[in-house]
Amino acid sequence: MIPRANNRVDVLRGTYTDGYGDTKQDNRVVARGLAVSLIEMSQATSRRANNRPQTMRYYTMIEIDRFGYEVGDRVRDWAGNVYTVDDITAEMSPFGAPPKRLRLRRAT
Repeated sequence: MIPRANNRVDVLRGTYTDGYGDTKQDNRVVARGLAVSLIEMSQATSRRANNRPQTMRYYTMIEIDRFGYEVGDRVRDWAGNVYTVDDITAEMSPFGAPPKRLRLRRAT
């Protein structure tokens, strides 16, 4: 499968310590305008405590422009939404290196 870009993103990385000693996320841009395929997904689950069904929403991003994403990076799309990278997977292929698939969680 060859993914098709439907969005462009900036990658934010880094943290700093504020005057109170708390760790805050730095909005330093380490990559700008990367082409990606960003898709909203959902999964039906139930809570263990009350067995009530709920729908979990998450996002899958497939890289088009190659970049060294890391777990914990923040990805900002051009609409201003910020997502946190929770997981990165790379499938095996006999035809070369396929694009990485990132599981995202919306932060804003």
